[in-house]
Amino acid sequence: MHSLKIRQLLSSALVTAFIGGGVTAGAAEVTPFKDTMSRDTASVAGSQEKPSAPAFLVTSMLTEENAPIPTLASIGNEETGTASKNVLASNLQDIVAGESPSDLESDSTEMPLMAPPVMPSLDCTACDDCNDNCRKKRSRNFSFLNRHDCNVALPWLELDLLGWWVQPMDTPVLATRAPRGSTGALGNADTTIQYGGKGILDDIRLGLRVRGGFWFDCCRTHGIEADYIGLSEENDKHGAVSGGLDTFSRPYIDAITNTNNVEFVAFLPTAPNPLAGSGAIAGGLLIRAESNFSMAGARFVRNLRKSCCGSRRLDALVGYRYASLDDRVTIGEDLTSIDPSLPATHFDIVDDFQSSNTFHGADIGLRLEKEMRRWSFTGILKMALGNTRQQVDINGQTVTTDMASGTGTTTAGGLLTQPSNIGSYQRDRFAIIPACEFQLGYRVNCNLKANIGYNFMYWSDVTRAGTAIDPVVNTNFLPGASGPTIPARPAFAFDSHGVWLQGLDLGLEWCW
Repeated sequence: MHSLKIRQLLSSALVTAFIGGGVTAGAAEVTPFKDTMSRDTASVAGSQEKPSAPAFLVTSMLTEENAPIPTLASIGNEETGTASKNVLASNLQDIVAGESPSDLESDSTEMPLMAPPVMPSLDCTACDDCNDNCRKKRSRNFSFLNRHDCNVALPWLELDLLGWWVQPMDTPVLATRAPRGSTGALGNADTTIQYGGKGILDDIRLGLRVRGGFWFDCCRTHGIEADYIGLSEENDKHGAVSGGLDTFSRPYIDAITNTNNVEFVAFLPTAPNPLAGSGAIAGGLLIRAESNFSMAGARFVRNLRKSCCGSRRLDALVGYRYASLDDRVTIGEDLTSIDPSLPATHFDIVDDFQSSNTFHGADIGLRLEKEMRRWSFTGILKMALGNTRQQVDINGQTVTTDMASGTGTTTAGGLLTQPSNIGSYQRDRFAIIPACEFQLGYRVNCNLKANIGYNFMYWSDVTRAGTAIDPVVNTNFLPGASGPTIPARPAFAFDSHGVWLQGLDLGLEWCW
């Protein structure tokens, strides 16, 4: 080590001597080899004496044949840079004597020689908190990636393709079919249910989840993250058109007689002649149902515990959760009377039911991560507690057009929407949204990881458009009818219940 320091100091002294004034021939003498281990005294800077360095360690950097080799005596006799040279010579003497350099700092205005700066680097080896006591260091876990720890990246982003199911929406029976001449009323042996009476909107919904976060420290102790889930709108349609050869009907329960009854969409009696007084009608029916779901949130992350090597960790999640579930059911009729005893009349009838549920609340949870070289497992348990704003909008109308004169009349209400239930209704309900997620990951490289997982959540208190439909109708509310409007049916009443969502996700996670 002393030999290396001597070479460095002598080389620096030579460079300084050449720059400061050059080397003068005859200014110094080469110490004979036989005296290399002795300590001679020489005049340094004309005032202080220092023992000379071993001659066999002095390496000349001159290429001229007769160029003199600088010695310790000549180092201090230059006209410029004297103080710096004295310091270098003194330090060289101390090293030869086995002592530590005594004057590395100088009062000279010249800049001291310094080692090149070292570029800063991110070192998270201290995050293990176990030094070398762990048998399987985290660096070994990621040795195949040629990086100490792939999770020291501060920001990260994940994109997942979702295939989820939302609990089907229940509705009463909205359309029936029967042979010609039959009414299609519920309970008849020849009646077939065409739409409703069970859950609708039960197909898989594709969607996208975007989530990302940022760690405040490379040990991943504190951080923030956010996510957004959006499922594609699910649509369901049912249409039927007939001139009466097949009977299509809309069933309901008569509020006055408490019996099953129907409104004809298409009907012909079995004996077509004469049609007068038969109530024959031709037309079409279109039922549309749709549903939308989205969710978003943001939370703080705090590490609670991690294994010695950092391959297992448990994090606490605390933040905010938003969720939205919207449904709509619309029933439209296009009818034309073909009974010759009645004026030629055209009817456009619409019943429209909409519901929306908006949740705002606090979100708390735990996340467990386990890494096994390239493979990883993540399990998340969360619970959101807050308020759900439920809103239901019911609208309907009937447009009656006299085909002879072309004049039309619009009245409020269709069949299942009447002045007794038309309106906008809302309320607030406390709700919880527990959720769990299990994800298996494979790290492709230090920055990229592929994930596949399963998700389940349950929203405890929602209202849906299908359950807002009341199938009981007081026919005195229908256009052209008269009579007592008691009972006031159809009526509206909130029918709250829970809804589950579940499905698979497939995505990629990128960390910087």
